[in-house]
Amino acid sequence: MNQSEQKENAPLISIALCTYNGERYLPLQLESLLTQTYENLEIIIVDDKSSDNTLEIVHDYMNRDSRIKLYKNEQNIGFNNNFGKALSLAAGEFLAISDQDDVWEKDKIEVLFNNIQDNWLIFSNSALIDQDGVPLGELLMKQVDLKQVDFKNFLFSNYTTGHTSMMHRDLLKYVLPIPEAGFYDWWIGFVAAYHNKAIFCNKVLTQHRVHKNSVIQEKLLSNADKESRSKLVFHVVQQQLNVFKNYAHLLPKDKIFLEEFENAYSNGSKGFSFKLFWMYLKDFNQIHPDRKHKSFLSKVNYLRKISRAKHSLSS
Repeated sequence: MNQSEQKENAPLISIALCTYNGERYLPLQLESLLTQTYENLEIIIVDDKSSDNTLEIVHDYMNRDSRIKLYKNEQNIGFNNNFGKALSLAAGEFLAISDQDDVWEKDKIEVLFNNIQDNWLIFSNSALIDQDGVPLGELLMKQVDLKQVDFKNFLFSNYTTGHTSMMHRDLLKYVLPIPEAGFYDWWIGFVAAYHNKAIFCNKVLTQHRVHKNSVIQEKLLSNADKESRSKLVFHVVQQQLNVFKNYAHLLPKDKIFLEEFENAYSNGSKGFSFKLFWMYLKDFNQIHPDRKHKSFLSKVNYLRKISRAKHSLSS
């Protein structure tokens, strides 16, 4: 098959882009989406009732490129519901998720499409930039190369940040509707990994902007002291565990495991929990893949530190 025939037979890939007051960075991101080397795209933009010039920018680009489709919310519905809506409106065989303020490498979609194989989800890495686009010299995922993705990778950390991901539409019937609580991308990653249908592409395909207006940064900066950040992390993880244990397609043994883990984690805030310590240690390499090469003593000390940190949260 020649290159022309490959293009003709290339499946439609939808890019789900949610916007909210994104006028500052949106034009640069749209340029990076519209100049992708993979051309059979549709860009589904769902605007969550912006009050700046976001809609004017989108209309301008729609006049230039018919691949853009705009949907406007009559009221603000929040980022989980907004991304769920964008995914449900997409027609593509594959769906990629986009933030409004990043910049994609030109071959991002092509690389993800060529590497997803028969998986439901593929996720990649990002280089961090500041609000002015200056490289911060850091990667989103440091010292992690998930050769085999396990659902236990997601109990404590979210490795499938939305902007790094592309999914097959077969995954939608398992992840929609997006749960109200937690983070939509963490949920999507957990579900795909649970069915052994997630793969990591260890390539930097996005310049990911870190600034005070992003959802996570806003929460972290509003809880700037160490104790408040620890409390935030504890409650975020607790919330996600509660969502995961209620996933409708869990096998009975896995449901029991997740219920016990969530219960032990929650009780850990009241003091040292031997059960939590043991469950952590037993599955340490899956729960903390970024630390799996550490010595046994280092792992034990790390778990003791976590237990002490959570003990302070009960106050």
